[in-house]
Amino acid sequence: MARHFRALKSRPATDGYTLFEVLVTIAIVAILAAVAVPSMRSISLNNARTSVVGDVLGVVLAARNEAMKRGVDVKVCSTADGISCSASKNDWERGLMAFLDTDNSHAVNGTEARLHYTGQLDQRIKINSNLVRFEFRPFNIPSSFGTMSFCDERGVEQARAIIVSKSGRPHVAAYGESNVSWSC
Repeated sequence: MARHFRALKSRPATDGYTLFEVLVTIAIVAILAAVAVPSMRSISLNNARTSVVGDVLGVVLAARNEAMKRGVDVKVCSTADGISCSASKNDWERGLMAFLDTDNSHAVNGTEARLHYTGQLDQRIKINSNLVRFEFRPFNIPSSFGTMSFCDERGVEQARAIIVSKSGRPHVAAYGESNVSWSC
């Protein structure tokens, strides 16, 4: 009996994995990565789009509220420096601001107050608008109405838009939810 025990003890220990086990593990990890990476990219783009839409919607809502509260016109425009408005309706990624523009100069100067400024937005999201600036007016005076679309590399099917009605009330819509057409 002791002899049989000694024979088992003298066998070399197996302290590793076989080549086959390692290859199977690598194959499983590769398959999981191939499935997970595109999904993570989509989640990242959805989060970026949601963040940009939320930032812009916050500025638009604040501008509308300030126009009603102060009884003056408030403008929202794209800007690179936070002082003057851009002349293009497709520069919104550079940043946007809401401000009182009492002299209609399209820039913050003198006693005019800049109410909100976002700074540069996520560059993966392209923002298109049919207006150079949005104007919000008090006391049920019609405001400028238009659409800002938010697109990424996935195209118009994944786009969102902020649609500002004539009363100045904004709402967010997914592509195909409204009868307003937009492009990326």
